[in-house]
Amino acid sequence: MTSVQGPIAVVGTGAIGAGRAAFTLAHGHDVRAYDPDPEAEGRLRAQTDAAWPALTRLGLADRASPRRLTFTTALLGPIVNQHLSGGPGGLAHTLEHLGPPAQERMDDLRPVRLTPELAARLVAGVDDEPADVDQPAMNAQRDEPLRTRRAHDQLP
Repeated sequence: MTSVQGPIAVVGTGAIGAGRAAFTLAHGHDVRAYDPDPEAEGRLRAQTDAAWPALTRLGLADRASPRRLTFTTALLGPIVNQHLSGGPGGLAHTLEHLGPPAQERMDDLRPVRLTPELAARLVAGVDDEPADVDQPAMNAQRDEPLRTRRAHDQLP
């Protein structure tokens, strides 16, 4: 296994980035998280705190601590991030592949305001969609590969 030198960067702190940050902190590494949303730091720290008891039960590395997390609002906005995600083709490549379906969604939206009524309808629709899904079972299934890899010392 190779030794990690320096901090680990986590770019984007949504569900996947926040989970990766907490998991990396639990392994005793410094984490520098970047996200363009200025509200993201509070959510990231809350998610890390919420995950810490489970990570503790799995076993923490020496020097593991949520205090080893630093956060920076990303210097690149969403358009530059999309440019970078397009690889050598840049934003043109991203728009070529993702532009048409994005335009279809925008056309379908028409002018809209996020009213309390619309927000309630959106929440109800999302809540209804996985109504027959066992969320804890789905989370366990999602996390099983990480537990398996950690058990085999394939992750730091």
